[in-house]
Amino acid sequence: MRFLDYLPTAAQTFVNPSRSRSNRLDKENNLDAGRGLLTNSPRLWCLAFTILALTCSGSGFAQAPIDTPGTTLEAALPDTPEPQQPAQPFAPKAQQMAIAPLPPARKYAEVIEPGQTAQRFTAWEKLVFSMTLVARPITLLPGLYSAGYEQLFNTDPKYGHDAGAFGDKLGSAMLRSASMRLFSYGILAGAFHQDPRYYRIAHGGIIHRGLLSARQALIRRGDDGTNQFNYSGIGGRAAAAVLTLTYYPEPSVNARVVVSTFLTSIVTDAGGNLVVEFLPSIVHKFPIMQKLRLE
Repeated sequence: MRFLDYLPTAAQTFVNPSRSRSNRLDKENNLDAGRGLLTNSPRLWCLAFTILALTCSGSGFAQAPIDTPGTTLEAALPDTPEPQQPAQPFAPKAQQMAIAPLPPARKYAEVIEPGQTAQRFTAWEKLVFSMTLVARPITLLPGLYSAGYEQLFNTDPKYGHDAGAFGDKLGSAMLRSASMRLFSYGILAGAFHQDPRYYRIAHGGIIHRGLLSARQALIRRGDDGTNQFNYSGIGGRAAAAVLTLTYYPEPSVNARVVVSTFLTSIVTDAGGNLVVEFLPSIVHKFPIMQKLRLE
């Protein structure tokens, strides 16, 4: 290597002026060649603009929004707990029973509650239903009441006033009730295609419920669900009243007694409907009575 190569550029110029002139000529030739290359190459210009556009767009995408201190603090904090609703008290038992769906009624149930589905009876099943009503121990209570009233006021049937007469009156009351149930709820209910069961109202005012309940002694639901005149109930009570002529004592065997027995049985049926309608409401108000189940 020569000694001039170790000298600075300015020193080389001072030592060898001809070499400095040749270097300037080389630089000018290189610049002219570069300008000619850029001027005569459109593809290079397009490539340059493309690179510039990509660079600008990349820088724009790379910019992220700067969060303010308040926003960052809010994001770091946990969510504010929402106010909780106070616990709702349990609904009363009566409301729970009204809201909850009721299971289907028993096949030979005498009373159908609102919302319950009841199985449709055939003629034979209606006869069986009437026999179940006769066999229930609760039927003894109306018989005792009727015999006690007849014994106290000496009404028909006139068997006398002694203890034996009370037994005869009790037997007559039970036979009258059984024949009425067999005719009304069994034989004639199947003949007239009517439903012998009681459909409880359970809602509304006392007067409204009382009227609809007592009306079922005259208006009966048909097998098709429509309301009909109670042919089976009225006819069955009339047949039971006429049948008393076969077992009443001689002083009570007359048309007056038959008509009186018939009208009394209709009033008794309406009164029984009122008991069945309002007794469950009374039982729910007095828990001690829930242990008593009348079927």
